[in-house]
Amino acid sequence: TKTMSDPTSTTSEDPIVTQLYATAQDWLKGHEQPSPSNLIAFAAALMCAVQKLAAGRGSYKKTIVLTVMARAIEHEVEFATEADKQVVLGLVDTMVPPAIDAIVGVGKQLFNPETLAACCKCLGRK
Repeated sequence: TKTMSDPTSTTSEDPIVTQLYATAQDWLKGHEQPSPSNLIAFAAALMCAVQKLAAGRGSYKKTIVLTVMARAIEHEVEFATEADKQVVLGLVDTMVPPAIDAIVGVGKQLFNPETLAACCKCLGRK
């Protein structure tokens, strides 16, 4: 049985999933059709949005970003062929998860206390 907090729930009763789906719809309206060249930008936009909605809870946020991306591509985008859609959805499954991990990893490196202290020293601040 799926619960309200289950990001894979087909009913999308989780308010965070609902808000993130609206963000995805807005992103899709303002950009070219999802493709290998812009999927990471789409994921990054959703990552920024979900960070504001659910601080912490890393694996939950990653799961809902991926779920919302796939659902939005499946239901909101018209592709020339079903094969084209499946290629993009396949990339959401294979390319986007490690990209999310890399983005998070870079963020942690950039914003850890030691790095910030070193940057402040470089800039003449203590």
